[in-house]
Amino acid sequence: MKISKYLHSCVVLEEAGEKILIDPGIFSFIEGKISPDIFTGISAVLITHEHDDHFYPEALKTILENNPSAGVYANKSAAARLEKEGIAARIIENKVELGEFVIEAMPALHGPLPRPVPENTAFLINKSVLHPGDSLDKALLGLKVETLLLPVSAPWLKLVEVVDFAAALKPKTAVPIHDGFLKDFFRERLYKNCDSALKQNGISFTPLGAAHGF
Repeated sequence: MKISKYLHSCVVLEEAGEKILIDPGIFSFIEGKISPDIFTGISAVLITHEHDDHFYPEALKTILENNPSAGVYANKSAAARLEKEGIAARIIENKVELGEFVIEAMPALHGPLPRPVPENTAFLINKSVLHPGDSLDKALLGLKVETLLLPVSAPWLKLVEVVDFAAALKPKTAVPIHDGFLKDFFRERLYKNCDSALKQNGISFTPLGAAHGF
């Protein structure tokens, strides 16, 4: 499976020519580095939760116009907000098969904030790639995954929690996400710290730049 990151928590997964897009939030588009027009051939869009950095109605409407057969999948809370924006979403609570993809949705508690946290859904794709949304929920630790899309910076987490979560989940590869608001010099230092710590746990830390994948 090819994984491409488009700033912050926005990623595209591609398998046998089919693509799914996860969390095209405002931080991926706000500086104009990426245009929603670049997303073509998308089979489905997954939204982990309703925060703006994970879905941006203006961009999402353009993406859906360019990919008219793509369905949007989200939890109840995010689907309700999408509906207010005029975007129809299918509620996903368990498993759905979409072409080359088997997507398993599971509740994962959003990291703590000084205000009520939204419903957050983690997505396990083809039993190999995990996008936890804004969560390092211990309930996810029983999963066996090849690749973890790992939140590395947020108001709700600490670096030691990032490392501990990845070390406990034990994926082969950790790809950093949720870092689109960081200055480049700080992101580089953060990546070095993550790489050093995760190597000690036998985990490959693999940053992806915009429109780069593996």
